[in-house]
Amino acid sequence: MSLTVAVCGVQHPHAGGHLRDLQAAPQVERLLLWDEDPGAAQEAAAILPKAEVWEAPWGEVLEREEIPVVCTLLPNRENGAAVLEAIRAGKHVYSDKPGARTAAEMAQILAACEQTGCHFCPCYPWRVDPMALEIRELIREGALGDPWSCSAAWMTSTAKARGPQHWLFHQEISGGGILSWLGCHWIDLLSFLLDSPVQEVSAIVATRCTEDIDVEDSASLSLRFANGVLGNLRAGYALNPFDGYRPSDLGLTLEGSLGSVIWRADMRSGYELRSAASAVRGCAFREIRARYDDGVRGEGYALAHLTAFLEAARGRGDPPATARDALHVLRVIEAAYRSSRERQHVDVRAD
Repeated sequence: MSLTVAVCGVQHPHAGGHLRDLQAAPQVERLLLWDEDPGAAQEAAAILPKAEVWEAPWGEVLEREEIPVVCTLLPNRENGAAVLEAIRAGKHVYSDKPGARTAAEMAQILAACEQTGCHFCPCYPWRVDPMALEIRELIREGALGDPWSCSAAWMTSTAKARGPQHWLFHQEISGGGILSWLGCHWIDLLSFLLDSPVQEVSAIVATRCTEDIDVEDSASLSLRFANGVLGNLRAGYALNPFDGYRPSDLGLTLEGSLGSVIWRADMRSGYELRSAASAVRGCAFREIRARYDDGVRGEGYALAHLTAFLEAARGRGDPPATARDALHVLRVIEAAYRSSRERQHVDVRAD
């Protein structure tokens, strides 16, 4: 069954990548693009052979039974309401992360998914990354023994370099700063790798730059996971790139009673495994080189993630990420803000 997918919004920072993924996805036969600026929709459709512009009001899309899937790419302030409306109308929805501005909005989306049976899939593409899946399996096999600790960092270019006038840097629209835009990936990925949600947060967040923004550009979190693992996360709009200087610095490590995994730099080259569990992969130290193909991300943003969701929309398996996953991430982020504001540990389970 080929799908018709309607896209709500084409001006999101990741819209170009998502639209290229939708164009490349074999499950998609037809794309209907809608935007409050018809000219922007026309410009996007002009370079996508499967696409045409939806000129009627957006609400009419949700009344069409031949359109089972919607992709929402709106600023966070509008996105949660658009997702909720589509789910209640019986549509499966794919969206950029975090999916909504607040945990309360995502809780409504989760309730609607449970009521209608529709899927909501936030785009957390590291969940389908070959290295992430391999590391997750190593942890499950016991390569680290009893997992003890983890750390992660995502440092990227400054707000000034990115354009402080963008909605990403304004609380009323975005809901948060570096944690909502990039730190969220690591909150989700660490929980995914460890098969365990975050239960407790202690955090300090701040705005260190002098630009006219009202969200955090720096964040430092201490985390306790349900399985007892202790972790830390640093995230920031902190790098001022110049020629020859990498505009981002990201990576993570995981340690346990029998070994560790180090996955660093741009996370595209591979990882290091140290393990005393000789029965697992058979050696004390190995450097594993990455083995990627174009099907993981392709020319877009997260093709493998999208196609897994589209298969779920066709009744074949589960989506790679769900409304419940998105809710967990937003609850952790809000717990971090509360912890920083009130200078105390926050139990995520109590929120």
